[in-house]
Amino acid sequence: MNTQGTLEEGQAVVSSDPVSTSVESKISKGWRFFLLPALLYTILFIGFTYPAITHFSSHIWCGAGDGLQMVWNVWWVDKAVSELHQQPWFTQYLHHPHGTHLLVHTFHPLKGLMAIPLLRFLSLGETYNVLVLFSFVMGGITAFWLALRVSKAYWPSIVGGFVFSFSNYHFAHAQGHMQLISMEWIPLFVLLWFSWLARPSWKLSLSTAASLVMVLMCDHYYFLYCVMTGGLMVLWKAIADRQVLFLCRKPYRLPLIVFVLSTLATCGVFVGFTMLEMHRDPPFSFFHPSEFSMDLLAFVIPGGHWRFNELTKAYWSSVPGIIHGSSVHVGIAVLVLAAIGAWRGVREKQKLGVWLFLAAFFFVMALGPRLYIWGWEAPYVGDYEGRWLKMPYTFLSHFVPPMKVGARPNRLVIITILSMAVLVPMGLRYLLSRGPKVRAGALGLLLLMMFEYLPSPLPLFRIETPRYVEYLAADDTQGAVFDNTTHPPIMMYFQTLHEHPVSFGYISRTHESLFEKQCRFVDLYEANNFSELHDTYGFRFVVAPAEKDVVGHYPGARLVVEDEDVNLYDLDAQDHRTP
Repeated sequence: MNTQGTLEEGQAVVSSDPVSTSVESKISKGWRFFLLPALLYTILFIGFTYPAITHFSSHIWCGAGDGLQMVWNVWWVDKAVSELHQQPWFTQYLHHPHGTHLLVHTFHPLKGLMAIPLLRFLSLGETYNVLVLFSFVMGGITAFWLALRVSKAYWPSIVGGFVFSFSNYHFAHAQGHMQLISMEWIPLFVLLWFSWLARPSWKLSLSTAASLVMVLMCDHYYFLYCVMTGGLMVLWKAIADRQVLFLCRKPYRLPLIVFVLSTLATCGVFVGFTMLEMHRDPPFSFFHPSEFSMDLLAFVIPGGHWRFNELTKAYWSSVPGIIHGSSVHVGIAVLVLAAIGAWRGVREKQKLGVWLFLAAFFFVMALGPRLYIWGWEAPYVGDYEGRWLKMPYTFLSHFVPPMKVGARPNRLVIITILSMAVLVPMGLRYLLSRGPKVRAGALGLLLLMMFEYLPSPLPLFRIETPRYVEYLAADDTQGAVFDNTTHPPIMMYFQTLHEHPVSFGYISRTHESLFEKQCRFVDLYEANNFSELHDTYGFRFVVAPAEKDVVGHYPGARLVVEDEDVNLYDLDAQDHRTP
């Protein structure tokens, strides 16, 4: 006889056969907690970004700047691991012949590793597009899991996943920041750490440490934010439970040791090498944190990456920083639902204070070292000498030195958005449990949320391959290319086609020593000293404007590809191939 068994978030028929029951239960859970959310978020992504899906194979979903750097990252990890059989954190394919470290570069190696099997049957552009889609879908799923863990409400938690992954912040960075698109592991870490604090175990310790590794292998900023979030959650629990040293109690001691050791053995090693490299050869810093401070109203007023951004252009065109960083709004509907959720949490005596604490803390820190209101800088507040009041970010950067390296305070708001994604389902669950009029109001808020969340179209990159790139791609010999003509990100994209080492590169942070070598190369090129470029530094090919007379200054050179604007020269006189 069949009996009825109750499962969390739903009912399932339990068979008298234990094996059949187990299989049915796993299928049901897999559908409800992974496959169905994945399907919904995939449909939403396709709808929100249409017509990008119709250009899946013909275009890359990124801009022609930082986006091509991210495409190169994916190519390089596959090249290093699959073909060169080396670790990918150093390359001699850029800044030949010296090469460059990629430890402080915005590298996202985890996405590169995920791309390796995809590149066996997809093009590089298609693979990149799949990785973009994956981040939006998986970001929604992990945020859904976290929201469900707190709210215990299935469909409201689906909305919570939407709030996080389909935020304007996420779409703004889809313009070309793969490392910042890759925010899907942040909710997973927070979920595991939240569960660990509630009931510690060595298995959870290992899982939490592994999730932290995945965060770090996508972005340094997000790793730092997760560490800060974990610390603040510990602080909140210690204060709320009035047990300052609760981590020293017996249930926590062994799991804490396991977590610390496993984290040090993974993230600790990578962070240590990165800090050592930064100390040995400091990178340049080209920006001040005030340039990337969040405006006080940016969380409410739609930014430049909203679908109807012309309606709010008077606002977002006046705020500090670039448009990709200043577009962080969540809108009125999310704030209303989150406020209702927080209120109901207090009424029902649920422990939601930690999410309010995290939301407030990271919102304030995202404001940066100077207070901006509609682009107007508050005169008595900031990091200038003699200002009466310092912003909290200024103090935080003193206690957390890595904040000075990042210097992008507006990105801290990602944890605030995640906290909103946890609180919104609480408010929505309450409204849906009321009468018809209240439920109609909840539906109205959801429609408003969809309108406020509509993003501007994804960029679509496609460029015709120049003849000189085709020539290099068909070249069977090894030879480095000196190119001071092509726009650096496009030059890196062309390298994924011809696979020759190149003279320069577009990496996130250039080391001081490397900058000096770059200047030396430019001086030799401007002085038409092609002999030294060839004999001393090993450059075989030179890409130069059509008006530059390379052969006249280096008779051993031969013009192998002539184009309207750009010519390719072969400096190796021993090569007698015909163009």
